Amino acid sequence: MVWLGGHALEWPHTIEFNLKQDVGGAQVLFDSGVPLVLVPCKGVTSHLHSTVPEIERYIEPHGSIGAFLAMRFKDYSSDHLGWAKEIWDMAPVGWLLNPDWAPSVIIPAPVLTDQITWSVDRRRHPIRYVTYVDRNPILKDFFLKLKAFAGSRS
Repeated sequence: MVWLGGHALEWPHTIEFNLKQDVGGAQVLFDSGVPLVLVPCKGVTSHLHSTVPEIERYIEPHGSIGAFLAMRFKDYSSDHLGWAKEIWDMAPVGWLLNPDWAPSVIIPAPVLTDQITWSVDRRRHPIRYVTYVDRNPILKDFFLKLKAFAGSRS
């Protein structure tokens, strides 16, 4: 299981979109012993961001899917001056495509408390924990694949 959710273990809380929707389900996941890759949001995946000029240059020109993705990206904010946006869902895919793009370590599974914080018990089963997301190769790979896909449709 590769899961994008929660925040980095050192974050003061882990109240995050994916996790807060089902805290009990997340607790079951972390307690289950299933082979798990945890890709945290703030503090890790929050490094995977882009800007409107980058999106307009490398995504928008590439077919209807490029135009749609650019529109969705731009719609997140009405003020794009000095603005960048995380592209959260690309991080787990980046790790799957090339683990060097999202370095990780093996740690004991953290305990997700009812207060939606992480706790440590070093006796727990191991999981893989992504510590960093390198935006450059992940976005480059996506831009090149989108361009090739759009080119194959022409």
